[in-house]
Amino acid sequence: MAIDLVQHSDRFYFSNHHWEETLLLAQAHGWVPLDAPSEEWERCYFSNDGHTISDRDAKALADALMLALRSVPDSEKAHLQKFIAFCRKGGFRIE
Repeated sequence: MAIDLVQHSDRFYFSNHHWEETLLLAQAHGWVPLDAPSEEWERCYFSNDGHTISDRDAKALADALMLALRSVPDSEKAHLQKFIAFCRKGGFRIE
């Protein structure tokens, strides 16, 4: 199963596993999703049920992942940098 992130006409793809790892990496580097629909944000954001990450949370996600880049293997950095640029454009829906 895959995660499709939709932002206006842009899309970004992750495998389920890689998506969860990316969110947990961001959390480990200070990301706190302030606009999550529930305190148990993992239940909402780990699935592709159409939940939305707000503009504010997307930008904070990008900031946390920028900090995390130092700890990411070189083979994964390009994908993560593209995702950071995607997040900087604002909020998105998880499909």
